[in-house]
Amino acid sequence: AADNGWSFSIPPVITRLQHFQTVVDMVNISQLLTETDAPYLSPFAGERNEPAFVKETIKKIAEIKGMTEEDVAGNIYMNYTNVFL
Repeated sequence: AADNGWSFSIPPVITRLQHFQTVVDMVNISQLLTETDAPYLSPFAGERNEPAFVKETIKKIAEIKGMTEEDVAGNIYMNYTNVFL
């Protein structure tokens, strides 16, 4: 899918699920998007997910990619504009 240029949407549960972490590690930052998937897939076990938790996704992507949170957020925003505008 990555070789075909598809985008991958990463939810906040990336903080708890290895398969999302693996996707982020394998895929170029230019192919990543974030999502809330509220009320499901919370980064915190037993808690209801909410849109504010997207910041947890950004933090984890930054950690995996060795980037700053600001750079990740800027790249994700650029990716959204490329997909939706």
